[in-house]
Amino acid sequence: MIKAIVFDWHGVLDKVSLIGFVEILKRNTHLSEDRLLELIRPIDRKITIGEINKDQFIEDVYDATGINKAKILEATNYIDQVIKDEELWRLVEKLRKKYKLGILSDAPTYKTERIKYFVNLDRFFDAYIFSSDVGMRKDNPKMFDLICELLNTKPAETLFVDDLERNIERAKKLGFETFLYEDAKELENYFRNNLGFTT
Repeated sequence: MIKAIVFDWHGVLDKVSLIGFVEILKRNTHLSEDRLLELIRPIDRKITIGEINKDQFIEDVYDATGINKAKILEATNYIDQVIKDEELWRLVEKLRKKYKLGILSDAPTYKTERIKYFVNLDRFFDAYIFSSDVGMRKDNPKMFDLICELLNTKPAETLFVDDLERNIERAKKLGFETFLYEDAKELENYFRNNLGFTT
């Protein structure tokens, strides 16, 4: 029985995503999206666990890709934004009446600070963990253990919602129920058809 729902932030609660960042960079280079992701992921890992700041991130992306720093800054400014998926947030408002809700997200310190400034997370969520606050990412099972501890649920009682297949697979291996997110309507249909939850 599902008692809690844990959402990813980027690409789920927030329309801003790493893929969107890469798409902006792709306009300014001959490198493919796959190659850019290969080059950027190790740098993204460092910034999302707080090892480097925004300025160093821009320098490291420049060193790795050769893309003009002004264009990297443009892409970074895109990541800085908080653009809520309003349809999903309306669903969240309904779900919180029945389920415990949490957030599990890989996010840089400066983005985490913006999220907490612009969004009253405590109004909607019982617990939230951002990678830059705890110095680890979702590739570390301890992060999943921690969100369950904060929500006081077991993995089998927790639905994890993410837009990236690799994160979904990690959660499945840890015993979580999972949902690969594309849009709010599909998620609402999942609750209706699989959990009997009607909004």
